[in-house]
Amino acid sequence: MSVLFSFIGMSDPVLNCRDAAMLHIVRHYHPAVVFLYFTKGVIKRNRDRFFAKTVKALYSDIEVREIYREQLEAPHLFWQIDDDIKQILLGIHKEFPNQEILINVTSGTQQMTGSLMLVCAQLPFPVNLIQVKRPQEIDETKKDNSYLFELTTGEEVLKETLDGIEPENRCLENKKSNITKLIAKQNITTLINNYDYFGALKVAELHQTFFKEELVQLLEKAHLKYMMKKTSAKKIKSDFIFYPVIDESMSKLFDYLLFLQTKVKLSFVSDFFRAVSPAFTFIIIKCLDFCFKINFERNYIIKSPSRKKLQMST
Repeated sequence: MSVLFSFIGMSDPVLNCRDAAMLHIVRHYHPAVVFLYFTKGVIKRNRDRFFAKTVKALYSDIEVREIYREQLEAPHLFWQIDDDIKQILLGIHKEFPNQEILINVTSGTQQMTGSLMLVCAQLPFPVNLIQVKRPQEIDETKKDNSYLFELTTGEEVLKETLDGIEPENRCLENKKSNITKLIAKQNITTLINNYDYFGALKVAELHQTFFKEELVQLLEKAHLKYMMKKTSAKKIKSDFIFYPVIDESMSKLFDYLLFLQTKVKLSFVSDFFRAVSPAFTFIIIKCLDFCFKINFERNYIIKSPSRKKLQMST
């Protein structure tokens, strides 16, 4: 299911015997809901819901919602509609949170489509920007479609376009132009490179609409591994091998050495020297056990009663 937001331009719905942008997107994507945005200059063309009738003549199950802006008299000026568009798109996403939002970036003035693309690039969720190419055989000198508005039914309008007979898809998609996603991606990458998996996890959770659920799971697992919480980390399924060492004691040492390595790479020298002694002690004990065939920990390390009690309880 998808939802379409579209300006209504002077070329819509049909021009030169071909679908204009709005109608062409509806034809090839069949959205469940279509939001049509009218400026003052095109409101008069929507007599008796002319555009809604045309859309529903193509697909009767589509819900058409019309947005009128009678005060918008100069759509050729920049920055007049930015806030309005943003609020509309935020409202659409709130009402249809799990649906793909299609954006027609062809209909309307260049200033309107420019504002629309700028707003879409900053939205906190992804949208699918769709541009519609002109047919190759179109005659640029013929731009008058005023005769259409003398027709009374949507079916009559559809007879004026050849796209129903020759259904060439002229839609071009662009799903990548989102500044918010790019910034979030850069932040996540920077945090990962600094071994701040918890910070990267929080950024990914904040922008879940942009990323696959697998990313959040991997970051959570990486954070748990970094915090030496192996039991919790193993509960998170992954196709990647997080624990390559099978032997339990060696696996703990391996993870701990990786932890120490991050301290060196981040130039946390004092943290490294404070944390290196347990690893050094563990390695020495393992060497003694291997060379002299003794269980050094059992025979030579005296444990306090409280520690022994704690170990037994665990």
